[in-house]
Amino acid sequence: MNLQQWVELRLKRDFSQLLTLAVMLGVVLLLLRLWNRQASELDRSVARIVQGRVVTSVNLARVSWMQQGRPQRISWSVPGAGPDGASRRVMLRVNDRGWPEPGNDCSRWWTLMMGRELSDGDFSVNGDRNSCRVSFQSQPFLRYDSATGSVILLSGGG
Repeated sequence: MNLQQWVELRLKRDFSQLLTLAVMLGVVLLLLRLWNRQASELDRSVARIVQGRVVTSVNLARVSWMQQGRPQRISWSVPGAGPDGASRRVMLRVNDRGWPEPGNDCSRWWTLMMGRELSDGDFSVNGDRNSCRVSFQSQPFLRYDSATGSVILLSGGG
C-alpha cells in the first residue's frame, strides 16, 4: 500500500467517524427537543388541573354563600378529608358578591381552596387583599381575583 492509498483510507475512515458523530448528535438533539415539548405539555396539563380544582372550590364557596343566606363569613368544608377521614370545617370570609377573599394571607386561601398546605417548595403563593398569584418553580401560572371570582391561567404557566 502506497502513501496515497493509505491517506485516502485514513480520510475515508475519519470522514465515516465524523459522519457517525454528526448523525448521533442530530438524534440526541431531536430527542431532547421532543422531551422538552412533552415536559411543556405536562406542565400545561398540571396547570389546567390546578386551575380546575381552584375554580371548582371557588364556585362551591359561592354556592355555599348563597345557600347560607349571603353572610360575610361562610361555614366552609375544606376539600379532601383530614388524616382521620373527617372533613374539616372552617369559617371562610367572602366578599359582598360571594367570592372567597384571600385577605392578606394567600397561603391560607390556597390551603382552603386546594385542601392542602403548600408543602412542596416548587409552589409559591403571594398577592394582596383581593388577589392571589400562584407560581410553580418561580414562574407565575395562575391568578385569582376575588372581585370577579376569576381564576386565570397565565401564559407563563408551562
